[in-house]
Amino acid sequence: MKLTLSEPKYLKDSLSIISEIVTEATFRVKEDVMELVAMDPANVALVVFRLVSSAFVTYEVDSSTDLTINLNNFKQVLRRVKGGDTLTLEIEDNKLKVVLQST
Repeated sequence: MKLTLSEPKYLKDSLSIISEIVTEATFRVKEDVMELVAMDPANVALVVFRLVSSAFVTYEVDSSTDLTINLNNFKQVLRRVKGGDTLTLEIEDNKLKVVLQST
């Protein structure tokens, strides 16, 4: 799996809001969409987030993959994203590799 966003603010801004509701979530990466469906700990709010493959510069998914991520920690990584950066998410040896590149 390899996903590259040329506008990582889509993910950054969304996760900033979602992390206020849920702290850990599972992203399901399918052939045409990256989605998250999560319930808050009090079972009051349901979060549904979808980022379609057309939002990505590179969207290479061989099979459906689940990524369980602590959103607060991921939000800390995404704070380093600046305008014009690209964000790449890859799975290598069953680990998530996050690459930020400045242009």
